[in-house]
Amino acid sequence: MIYLILSILSTSAIFIIFKWLGKLKTNTFLVIVINYLIAGTIGWILEGPGLIEKALASDWLLETVLLGSCFVGMFYLMAITTHKAGTSSTVVANKMSVVIPVIAAFFIYNDDVTTLKIVGIVLAMIGIFLVTRNKNIENRWGRNFWLLMLLFIGSGLIDTFIKLIEQRHLGEDDVIAFTSVLFLTAFTMGILVLMLRWRNVIQTFRLRKIGLGTLLGTVNFASIYFLVLALKEGDIQSSVLFPINNIGIVLTSTILSILLFKEHLSRLKIAGIVVSVLSLIVLMMAV
Repeated sequence: MIYLILSILSTSAIFIIFKWLGKLKTNTFLVIVINYLIAGTIGWILEGPGLIEKALASDWLLETVLLGSCFVGMFYLMAITTHKAGTSSTVVANKMSVVIPVIAAFFIYNDDVTTLKIVGIVLAMIGIFLVTRNKNIENRWGRNFWLLMLLFIGSGLIDTFIKLIEQRHLGEDDVIAFTSVLFLTAFTMGILVLMLRWRNVIQTFRLRKIGLGTLLGTVNFASIYFLVLALKEGDIQSSVLFPINNIGIVLTSTILSILLFKEHLSRLKIAGIVVSVLSLIVLMMAV
């Protein structure tokens, strides 16, 4: 359970840093590429000089490289969807994607299907929707339905494939190496994108972006590392773990946003928080 809590806290910190970046009006993509380098380097340092040899000799390398490449692709998709469909619609589509790894857990990993689980998952989905939904949500779902569906499916598949790789390939001593390769691949893909935009990079580069990227990379490494450890621990089936993880992130990041950025707590969000807490209680009873 401690690994799950640490994953929730570190992932919530990512959302807070992104919100901070938005207020600073800095080049977010450049910070994200630096963050991937830092996260990958942390893993490399922790793993030691044998990282490359371990990765090349592993049976998880190809899947991890493909997954790392998807990280950058999903970022672009989120940026495009936010621009086309609006922020609120994008957040809702991203968070509701938790249903995909949950369904996969039932059909692929034969997780138990119980009444408590179903009730808890449904309450979690309602809670996520209410907390992340803006009262003045942009009415652009129809025109950008396919973008929102791609984001929904893509976000859900990333969580599903992390579980798949963990289940089929990762031993306890592979977790750091896997996390490092994942982020170093994302960094490589990000660099290729930046090479196409090198003039903009030079014009917008500031030293503070290295510091912001380092901060983001540290918590980003922790978020994936602790999530994989939580999955590996096996105390909680993934059909329960993913909803708890998602609802925990939504609750924690919402509370931190209220405390740090003085965000307004609407009746809709209060209702979402109440439903979310209730879903956590039900899901914990289902463990």
